[in-house]
Amino acid sequence: MCSGGSRRSCERLPAQKRSGRREGGPRPRQSRRLAERPAQLRPGASVSGKHSRDKGARAELKVAQLLRANGWPRAERNLSQSRDGGVDILNGPEGLALEVKHNAKRVDVPAAMRQAEAAAGPHDIPIVLHRVDREPWRATLEATELLALLRLREG
Repeated sequence: MCSGGSRRSCERLPAQKRSGRREGGPRPRQSRRLAERPAQLRPGASVSGKHSRDKGARAELKVAQLLRANGWPRAERNLSQSRDGGVDILNGPEGLALEVKHNAKRVDVPAAMRQAEAAAGPHDIPIVLHRVDREPWRATLEATELLALLRLREG
């Protein structure tokens, strides 16, 4: 691409003529490689968006599998809940509004409870099933609801 065949003649040409790109701009090959890398691997990128949605979907699938294995054979993810609102799990235990959360470091349980309460019907018990990485699934519900469930169990 350089005229004269020597390195010196190349160094005198502007960057655009030498490499076919504008000076100061990213190299097409490098930017293509960075674009193909997942967000969590790109320098300075945050883990959010599609990765976060996929993680939530995987958590909802795990909870649906857990329910199917324990007596609710028709339990499934609510695929329209992000568009229409509502609970995360359909055809699970009757009268429960299940909200599923999975977070790598911590779960904002009060915010998740507000979300479950908003999705619950008038006679549903809002419950948040949550999990932090490498920990077991846990359930959070109001203490009054827990006491009522315990009375039913003993009664």
